[in-house]
Amino acid sequence: MSPWKYNDSLVPDYPESSKQLKASKDGFYLEISPVSVANEGEYECVIKQNDMEWQKVHIVQVDVSSSYILKVIEGSTVNLPCDRPPSSKDPVHWFRYDKGMTNGTRKQLNPAETGEMVEGDRLEWLYGPLEKDMTITLNEVKMEDAGMYYCETAEEGRDSRNFNTIELIVEAAPTVLPYSCVGFMTPWESCQDETSRSWEAMLGESLNEFSMKLYAHLSQSQPMKNLLFSPISISGVLTHLLLGARGKTRRDMETALCLSHDFFCVHSEMKKLKLKLQDTLKMSPSPLNSLSVCLSDRPSICLSVHISDIPSLSPLRYEVE
Repeated sequence: MSPWKYNDSLVPDYPESSKQLKASKDGFYLEISPVSVANEGEYECVIKQNDMEWQKVHIVQVDVSSSYILKVIEGSTVNLPCDRPPSSKDPVHWFRYDKGMTNGTRKQLNPAETGEMVEGDRLEWLYGPLEKDMTITLNEVKMEDAGMYYCETAEEGRDSRNFNTIELIVEAAPTVLPYSCVGFMTPWESCQDETSRSWEAMLGESLNEFSMKLYAHLSQSQPMKNLLFSPISISGVLTHLLLGARGKTRRDMETALCLSHDFFCVHSEMKKLKLKLQDTLKMSPSPLNSLSVCLSDRPSICLSVHISDIPSLSPLRYEVE
């Protein structure tokens, strides 16, 4: 009979004894190989010889400290792993080495309960502070989050035990390349009948709808400002930019301008409108020489976009009065 007991059970009766626990022939030694967290516990050796009994108790505590290097991309979410051994009943805390603090001390982290984060929180328990798995989740990783993280017990009056040490490396998010025009080499579709009066009506409806949406947007975003602006000027410049747009960009711009996706005569009609407005403005006594809309009667900042800019690519001229 083996003189060794593990947690009050004889070693031969221990399920893993044939693989991990091997006693010497004289019974004085017990070999544990390979050692794992499951081997933690109380080992007792009792040897009787010549009416004498020797008894020795060994408390085995397995240091499961692990080290990780985690590389993440800025803006992503990362889990920092930590498993508490079955024998450990002490509370587990997370710390971060902060070079910015005095003498390079460590800062204790306070993860939020799972699903209970408030605005501004980015750190939470993956499962909970009382679970065996003490993994924490860091959301929306920032460059300044890089550093050393430690998962440890911190029972007052006892030496702390380190379970995990993690070096977090944060890499800058990849730069999004500018949109490429590759594959969009066809010219703008030609207007089949520039003399049709239908195009003028279609453009008029689009301009009216665009003007109302623009008015609503500006009046909501600047409710206390007195803004003077020209919807036709703005539409004219955006329409000129539309001439070089293709694919999704073109569809999005057409939607924003309230234009039909198959209205190919928009540019020729805008040119006609510009000429018509120029002739009208020559007879206008207005010193501003512009077509504008005023959002309210409260005096403040007035924004005016001149008709003469339609549809040139030169920057819009803004006047503050």
